Parts: sequence; C-alpha cells; structure tokens
Amino acid sequence: VLQVTREGKVVQSDVPRQLIYGTMVFVRQTIVIDASNALSRAVTIAVRYSAVRRQFGSKNGGPESQ
Repeated sequence: VLQVTREGKVVQSDVPRQLIYGTMVFVRQTIVIDASNALSRAVTIAVRYSAVRRQFGSKNGGPESQ
C-alpha cells in the first residue's frame, strides 16, 4: 500500500496487503448483510399492509370490500 507524504514523496506502508484486502471484503459483506436486513423489513411491512388494506369503498355506505 502506498502513501503520499506532505512533501509529495511516495512511501510504501508497513500494513500487509492481505489485511487491507480482508478489511475491504468484510466491509462489503457487512453492506450486503445490512441491505438484506433492510429489504427483509420492507417486504414484511409491504406484505402486512397489503393483507389488511381496503381497496374500494362501499357504494351504499356499508363496510368496504377487501
């Protein structure tokens, strides 16, 4: 891994590449897991809402049809 000093010199870091790659993969995995959790919650809300929603009003003032 390369770093640039304030003077503009390029210096190689002591951090092993495998450690940086592993961190990058871990962060990507965490993003995917968080996205799947958010999608799961959204689908649960949508399914529950669609199961109880009323679509049309009654013409004669009675209860709405479902």
